[in-house]
Amino acid sequence: MIRATLRGTHVKKNRRLQAKSVPYVNIENNAELMNNLKEILERKEEEKCNKSIQEKYCDFVNTLKTEVRKVYTNNKVILSTKTTQLLKERKLLLQDTKNKETRKEIAEISKKIKEQIRKDRKQRRTSTLQYHIKKTGGIKKAFKELELKKHWTLNMEDKQAKCSSKRVEIFNIATEYYKDLYKSKNGKLTTTTMDDTQDSEPLPPVLKEETERAIITQKLGKAPGPDQITNELLKISMPVIVPKLTNLFNEIIKTENIPEDWTKSQLEYVNEYIYLGQLISPTENMQKEIERRIANTWKKFWSLSEIMKNKEMPMSEKRKVFNSCILPCLTYACQTWALTEQQQNKINICQNGIERSVLGVRRKDKIKLKRMKEKTKFGKVQSVCRKFKWRWTGHMLREKKEKWTRIITEWYPRENRRSRGRQPKRWEDDFKKVAGPEWLRTARDRNKWKALEEAFVERQAVNRGDQPNAENMI
Repeated sequence: MIRATLRGTHVKKNRRLQAKSVPYVNIENNAELMNNLKEILERKEEEKCNKSIQEKYCDFVNTLKTEVRKVYTNNKVILSTKTTQLLKERKLLLQDTKNKETRKEIAEISKKIKEQIRKDRKQRRTSTLQYHIKKTGGIKKAFKELELKKHWTLNMEDKQAKCSSKRVEIFNIATEYYKDLYKSKNGKLTTTTMDDTQDSEPLPPVLKEETERAIITQKLGKAPGPDQITNELLKISMPVIVPKLTNLFNEIIKTENIPEDWTKSQLEYVNEYIYLGQLISPTENMQKEIERRIANTWKKFWSLSEIMKNKEMPMSEKRKVFNSCILPCLTYACQTWALTEQQQNKINICQNGIERSVLGVRRKDKIKLKRMKEKTKFGKVQSVCRKFKWRWTGHMLREKKEKWTRIITEWYPRENRRSRGRQPKRWEDDFKKVAGPEWLRTARDRNKWKALEEAFVERQAVNRGDQPNAENMI
């Protein structure tokens, strides 16, 4: 008696329904593509005499896609000539694996191939990022091109709640769903009335499994309702309360009466909240907002570390990414800021830390900021904030429409007075230093206001005289 075990490998079938995307075309190097298209289109032009317009269009589109794929391969990794040569050498050595020395050579070549593929992948990512940063100044299209994964619909249920995972069946289920969705009677759109919304059939009772599923899917750490029952409590006591809740839900469906607590809502009082991307707080509003801006800026910087920390990436591309992605994160809503000297220093320190990280320099190296600024040439965050604030203020005060921003800026209380002692920083104090006490009138004159912009950005105070500096500078 002979016992044997047969093992086989499953043959992986090609996904026939996979949409073959057109690879990215390099506009600077398309001579080969243009030559091939010219030859094929001229050849097919003679054969299109008896074809319809639709057939001609489909033929043209298919030809264009086919030739693009031939010239520009959309591989996940672009291999260099050195890597290709190593692969060919290993292929020749694999023909004879009985010799020990040959197997050692195969192992050494395999290590070299892995290292070389890693270098090729890194080089490709760097060149792709560099190309898109030069072209658009952003990185969104670059990451989209370098994305290696594809999103698939794993399974889908039909009307009978039957789950299918095959591509053809998923395609048919989706097609039938949209056919029923957009199907109309007698070529007219169907309209619903109050009578149509009422169910002719009674609702089925709630099952225990449905109640359990509803409790399991609740998120933890959420605020309770007026009954003060938390989701943690529901999950802990789920084996006991599920039968009770199920009976309660079924009784509510029959009697059509709901508890009063379900008709009430509860407001939660908080000390601070985020509104339009900015922190609103009754105490130390500006200090907390600056700290939050700095924290978000560092998060953005480290998310772009592949570019900013890459030694092979030129400084010009890093400068574009900083000015277009990182600096706006730090200066968001800076038009409404009233910063003290300490808060301005915090923002400057944040930018200096980013520049040190880009250059790979530490504080203990004791390199002067002037030398670092000469290498990076990043935009100064303090100058950008003051420029945005000055321009937005002039635009806001020259606006003809009635808006709350201008009304609040021009409003002064009649009875209340400021308390004695050192006063907190006001939003308009910076404008008074440059444009004088009549800065509201000066801001309505576009030419005078624009002439004072440079002085405001460079923090140059006016001469204390009868007239503001605006008239003297024009």
